[in-house]
Amino acid sequence: MNTKELLLKEALSTQKKCLLAAERQYASETPWYRLHFILGIPTSILAASAGILVFAAFKYSDIIVASISFLIAILTAIQTFLHPDKRSNQHHHLAKEFEALYHNLGFLARVKLNNENANFIELEKVLEGYIAKLNELNNSSPAITGKAYKVADQNIDQGKTEVNVAFNINEL
Repeated sequence: MNTKELLLKEALSTQKKCLLAAERQYASETPWYRLHFILGIPTSILAASAGILVFAAFKYSDIIVASISFLIAILTAIQTFLHPDKRSNQHHHLAKEFEALYHNLGFLARVKLNNENANFIELEKVLEGYIAKLNELNNSSPAITGKAYKVADQNIDQGKTEVNVAFNINEL
């Protein structure tokens, strides 16, 4: 293999790692996003109900208001402890970073490495920078569940990703 082929092979390999990482972050984001609403909407509805019932004068209204307030306290404590909104946002942000890196590597592989006047020494440094960025993002990533790995891998296998893998080394 010549230098161009080696760089191209490494760029495509790194690009696939970025695709996997992005999809795993998206798969990790989804349950936290859902949990934010699963906890938040009932908490809001119960809080509004308790606020209205405070002024109600019927038998056991004080017990009902106290019970609803207790549920609100529990749901709020769970939200405060888990911070599903922050976790969802963190996974989403990292997914976007991996996706951007994926696209940069694709441009490097399809365009820059196929340029007749390409300076492979410079392009090797660019590729090394992308690999360093991938490692940095991986090191800053929160834990990914086994289920997220499976979902992401399944989505990629079925072509259901946001990111499109449209070529391989033999197609260039």
